[in-house]
Amino acid sequence: MKPRIFLHRVARRLLWELDERDFFNRAQLTASKLRQAGAKIGPCGFAAFPLDIDGPVHLLEAGQWVGWGEDIIVLTRDLTPVPYLGLRREAPVRLVEFVDVGQGSILTAGVTIGPRAVVSGGTVVLEDVPPDCIAIGNPARSSPVYRRWYLSRLQDIRARPHLYTEQAVFTREAPPWPDAPREGIHITRDLEKGPDMSGVRRRLRRLLDWAAEQLRETDEQVLSDERIRILRKAGTRVGEGCHVADSAWIDPRPGMVEIGNSCIIGKRVIIFAHDGFAQEFTGFVRVAPVKILDGCVLEPGVIVQPGVTIGPGSIVRAGALVNRDVPPYTVVAGSPAKPVMSTQAYIRQLEADRQAHPERYLPDARAGRFSLPPEEPAAAPNSHEAPPSETAPSRS
Repeated sequence: MKPRIFLHRVARRLLWELDERDFFNRAQLTASKLRQAGAKIGPCGFAAFPLDIDGPVHLLEAGQWVGWGEDIIVLTRDLTPVPYLGLRREAPVRLVEFVDVGQGSILTAGVTIGPRAVVSGGTVVLEDVPPDCIAIGNPARSSPVYRRWYLSRLQDIRARPHLYTEQAVFTREAPPWPDAPREGIHITRDLEKGPDMSGVRRRLRRLLDWAAEQLRETDEQVLSDERIRILRKAGTRVGEGCHVADSAWIDPRPGMVEIGNSCIIGKRVIIFAHDGFAQEFTGFVRVAPVKILDGCVLEPGVIVQPGVTIGPGSIVRAGALVNRDVPPYTVVAGSPAKPVMSTQAYIRQLEADRQAHPERYLPDARAGRFSLPPEEPAAAPNSHEAPPSETAPSRS
């Protein structure tokens, strides 16, 4: 391991030990850092925990009164086209206003979260969320129930006040809609004031934060090469022309994970080759190999379970849980992952988007090129066979 990478990890550990204890000040500090990095954060941007942004930070746009939970991944770029087109896609992620994003959510490149929308915890947003909607699930499904939820919460506050003993950090003076009722207390804060950096602890953290930033390796190819070197040394088979994110976790059992040529393994991907279910009763751990064949892309946050084979040229969308084999040249999404279209059809969609937004597509050679075969046409029905209604047995 390079000394620079080791020292950076030590600095990150010290930063964790000196983490800000004041919740409101931590949120102000996080929003301030995002603004300094180029993100467009409106007034009252409330990021209680640092965001894991994969891509250009300046493509994150958040309006007023936007809040995030912890452990959120924001993708302002898409590396999926790299093996097939030699291009990466960079697109803004927009949170309009009065948006709440729950912990553990993933927002993919190009999505817009409309005003007064809520992204529930653990949700994977692959498409836009309309205004006044609640987005839930993987992939996200939007329902226009925000107003109903708000009125239900007001009713619950009146009916069960003993459950609402903790005060919010601050509140708005106006309700979400002009005709909506208002309940509860009003808490004011000086939201224009910057974060408090007084005290020895905060100054030391600021110094270590600066040191960690100076030691941080910014060349993703260097990090990927180091990651692949460690994997191969541990016995994992990794092909040529691959890119593996530094934060990906791959089962360390020698020879149990195989990654083909021209593959991309995204940030915070987890690949299991073992299953310890009921081991405290049986005394056994199931171990089964995982094969990721040539030209596959695993987007950030994917989890692959043991015994799975992902066919060549397949794409696993962000946050998917893969618990069974993936056919060749197939795009899968969701938890559990299910086929949504062919890889060829998905690349055609990207090509159409490239025609509409050519500025979003930039050359990228972090992975080797992989050629997709022509898509097979759908099988036509056999004209000699009778319709199902004629061949079905009678119920009488």
